[in-house]
Amino acid sequence: VFASGYVTNALTGENLSDVTIKFRQGSNNHEGEYVQTVSGLDIELVTNESGRYYTAALKAGNYTLEASKEGFITGYINIISGNSEFCNNQNVSLSPTLSQDNFRIVLTWGENPRDLDSHMVGNYSGGLFHVYFGSSSVSENGVEICSLDVDDTTSYGPETITLKETNTAPYYYYVYHYAGSNSLRTSGAKVTVYQGNNLIGTFNVPTDQGDERYWNVFAIVDGKIVVGNTITASANTGYAANE
Repeated sequence: VFASGYVTNALTGENLSDVTIKFRQGSNNHEGEYVQTVSGLDIELVTNESGRYYTAALKAGNYTLEASKEGFITGYINIISGNSEFCNNQNVSLSPTLSQDNFRIVLTWGENPRDLDSHMVGNYSGGLFHVYFGSSSVSENGVEICSLDVDDTTSYGPETITLKETNTAPYYYYVYHYAGSNSLRTSGAKVTVYQGNNLIGTFNVPTDQGDERYWNVFAIVDGKIVVGNTITASANTGYAANE
């Protein structure tokens, strides 16, 4: 049995070498003991020059992978160790550390659909802004307040948006199925949200909703997350207005 994948820089999309990889038994296990070898040593890997990790040291089953590197916020993903193709491309994207009042939103997904797009809609002194692949940055008084840092069009991600919050009006984040086969609900899409150097939210695409193309993930209101997590035929940018 085996498990493998790649570690990328969420801010640039580049693969990261020399990332330390450790494992814990079971899914969503961020604080338990690490899986050890029979000799009592932690099973620990380091990604190669291509950012790839590979292990055949785990028994078949579910694990939580922890990825850490100096200058980056430690990342976690649930993985499977086994003999199927699903044990490949179990990728994790690490966010570089950022200032305490900034948010970073990282989207990753599976092979299909090949192109999912991140969108952020909010308000600033110039009115309404909409950051996405067609308009990748907005600034206020010479300071960039929202940017699409990485736009991925060939499966897996990451696709990353950084936001410097400037007012208490809602900022809406949603994902659009732009191109490729299958649907959002079968994409394995995951959104990870950081504020400063803290992980403040993780969202998995709903698998029990329809095949529409918009996933309304969450809004930020006065620094707090308001959950949407619906799949709809058009973007919903009104559900947090009264929070």
